[in-house]
Amino acid sequence: MLTPSFWLKMLVQPVNQALDSILGMAVQIPALKTIGDELGLSMGDAVKKVKRDDDAKS
Repeated sequence: MLTPSFWLKMLVQPVNQALDSILGMAVQIPALKTIGDELGLSMGDAVKKVKRDDDAKS
């Protein structure tokens, strides 16, 4: 039977998956920045280049 709790679960599950993905990326970014710093690479420059490319396509 399709109860209200069933529908609530169906609505909440994608939100939880999205939040888990976002938090996973937030945890990885500092680690990648540290690795980049050790290698002498700047993550900030890479992000700026991607943003500029996106702006040029608009």
